[in-house]
Amino acid sequence: MKWYKSIRSWYLIRKYNRAIRILDNIDWQLKDLGWTRHERRRFWREYTKSQARRTDVLNQITAK
Repeated sequence: MKWYKSIRSWYLIRKYNRAIRILDNIDWQLKDLGWTRHERRRFWREYTKSQARRTDVLNQITAK
């Protein structure tokens, strides 16, 4: 069963790194749109709270 644990660990690490890359990319795109550091930090705090806010911002990024 050790082989299962190592495969599962590899998969989870890969999944987390991919998620971090995606979120980092979104942050860079917000910076390119002219958002200040304060606005970006506020967005990330609200990101977990509001589905509507997420959708608005992601639509703004993709329309770029």
